[in-house]
Amino acid sequence: MTNDFALAILYFLLYPNPPFALRHAMSRKHKNPLDLPEIRQRISLFLSVKDAISCARVCKDWREDFVSAVWRIIDDAACRKLTRTPLVADILPKHGHRIRIIQTKSPDDLGGRLQTASISRLRSLSIEMNANSRILAHCGDIIHRNIDTLSRIELSLPLVMPSELLFNVDVLSPHAHSGSTSRLAHLKLHGLRMTRNSFSRLLRICPALETLDICKTVVESSVITDTHQHRRLDRLIASIDQVFIPDFSCKNAPSLLHHFPNLTQWETWQESNTVRDTEAITKDIRHCCPMIHTVRAREGALSLPNLLFYGFKNLTEITFQPKQLSPRLVLAILTHKNTLKTVVTSVPNQSIFQSTFVPTLPADLLLLEYNWDILFLPSQCVHLRKLSLPLHEVRIQDIENVQWMCEDLEVLHIRIKDLHTREQVERALELWSSGKKSRSIGKNASLSNHSQFMLASSSHQGTPIEARVAKHLLQFKKLQYVWLGTKVWRA
Repeated sequence: MTNDFALAILYFLLYPNPPFALRHAMSRKHKNPLDLPEIRQRISLFLSVKDAISCARVCKDWREDFVSAVWRIIDDAACRKLTRTPLVADILPKHGHRIRIIQTKSPDDLGGRLQTASISRLRSLSIEMNANSRILAHCGDIIHRNIDTLSRIELSLPLVMPSELLFNVDVLSPHAHSGSTSRLAHLKLHGLRMTRNSFSRLLRICPALETLDICKTVVESSVITDTHQHRRLDRLIASIDQVFIPDFSCKNAPSLLHHFPNLTQWETWQESNTVRDTEAITKDIRHCCPMIHTVRAREGALSLPNLLFYGFKNLTEITFQPKQLSPRLVLAILTHKNTLKTVVTSVPNQSIFQSTFVPTLPADLLLLEYNWDILFLPSQCVHLRKLSLPLHEVRIQDIENVQWMCEDLEVLHIRIKDLHTREQVERALELWSSGKKSRSIGKNASLSNHSQFMLASSSHQGTPIEARVAKHLLQFKKLQYVWLGTKVWRA
C-alpha cells in the first residue's frame, strides 16, 4: 500500500462523506491527496507550530495552507518570540488576519504589537491585565475591531478587590455596516465595574450570549431605567452577594436574576459573612429563574443548605466543596432525590484522576474520613448517574450495609478505606472489569477460578477488600467509569 493511498484511506475514515471535488480527484489514478488544499487545511488544524512551519516550507502551494496554523494562536510564548523579532512591525501586519485566538498574561503587548489593524478576525480573546485604564482601552479597541467574529471574550483583573475601571459595553456593539448581530456566546469580566443600565445594554446587544462570568465585577444600581431580560443566557457565574445586592450603596435594587428568566445553571459562592434574608432570596430564585436545574457551589457558599432546601426545585446536578459536607447539606440535597442525576465534590486539580499512586487526603479534610453520611445519596437518589466524591473516604463495611438504589449509575469516583495502594486499586478494578466482561457474554469461563472464588465469597469478612469492592461495583450494569484513587478506569 502506497503512502498516498494510506493517507486517502485515513481521510475517508475521518470524513466518511467527502465533498464531490475530493471524490473526483481521488478517482484519478496516482493522485496525491495532499495536492488538495482542502486536505492540507484540515491537516493543519492538528499540527504543532513547529510541524506547521516545516510544512509551510515545502513549497509555495503548501505555504498558504500551513502558515495559517502558525499564526492561529498568539499566547504568552508567541508574544515573547515577537518581542525578540526585529522585523515584528512588518511581519505582524502581514499575518494579523490569520490570528484567531489571543490569550496572554502580558497585556503590555496590547499597547503596541497587537494593536495592528490587520488583526480583525479573532474568535477568542483572553487577557489577564492589571488595573490600568490604558490597557483596558487597548482591549476595547481590539474587541471592537473584531466584534463581528468574536464568540468568546475573557478580561480579568486581579481578584483581590473590585477596581474602579468602568467597562465600556459599547465596544461589544456589532459594526453597523456589517448588518450582523453579535456572535458572542461566552463573556467573562472579572474585577471591573459598570452601571446597571450598561449591564442591561450589554445583554441587549449580545443576544447569542450563553455564559456570563462576572466574578468581582460591581454593577452599580443607583439609577435603573432598563432591566432587559436575556432569553438565551443559561449559565451564570456570580456570587450570592453580586446577585442579590449588586450595589451595596443601593441595597433595595432588584437582583440580577431578573435579567435571566431562562437561566438553568448557576455557579455561586458567598463573599461576605453577612446574613441574607433567606425568604427574600428563595422567593427571588423561584420567581425569576424557575428553570434552574444545576447548582455549583464554590468555597464560601455559607448558605448552601438553605439555598438547596428553600430556593430550588427538582435540581438534576449539584456540585459542592469537600469542606461543605455535613448532615445538614446531605438532607438539603435529598430534597431533590427524585430528579438528581449528578452529585460532585470539587477537586483542586483534575490530575488526581490520572494519578499513578493513591494520594493521601489533605490534612484539612482528615476529619471527614469515614463520613458515612454521603451514603444516603446513592441509597435515596434513584436516578443518580454520576457520583464523584474523590476527597471523601468510606469504609467498605459501611457501603455493604447500605442498599444503593441508583441502578442507572454510570460514573463513580470514590475512595475506600484500606484500599490505599495502586496494586490494590488495580486488582479491585481488574476483578470488576473481568466480572463485567463475563456477564456481558453470559459466561464465567473468562474469569479465573481464583477470581470466581473471590467474587463468590466476597460477603465474608475474611475476603480480601479488593473482591468486596469488585462485587459492589458489579451491582451496577450501566457503570462505565470508576475511580478508586488512581486513574479512571473504563469498562
